[in-house]
Amino acid sequence: PKLGRPPKDKQKTKAHKKLEYQDSCERNEVEGKFGVAKRKFSLDCLKTKLKETSETNIGLTFFTMNLESYYRSSLNFLFIFLFLAQISNIFDVLRKFSPQKRSFAFSC
Repeated sequence: PKLGRPPKDKQKTKAHKKLEYQDSCERNEVEGKFGVAKRKFSLDCLKTKLKETSETNIGLTFFTMNLESYYRSSLNFLFIFLFLAQISNIFDVLRKFSPQKRSFAFSC
């Protein structure tokens, strides 16, 4: 909170509190990512001596985190695509071996 006496205008106080809340939410998200980097990607075990080397190491850690999240979402998409393609193949097989050449009530 801001130091000093609070302003008399209540609208400024509400706006200031809303801004503080938004800043707090953003800070929590960033701090959470640093916690994940320390716990899962060994960011807490940096043993570099130079400032530039440490910054490079931190940058590579967050780059790796971004890559991991990208590939995780890509793999999910791939599995869903393969699953839907498999279902489509099953419907094609059912159409081939159906005794009557009629279309199903559902379409793929």
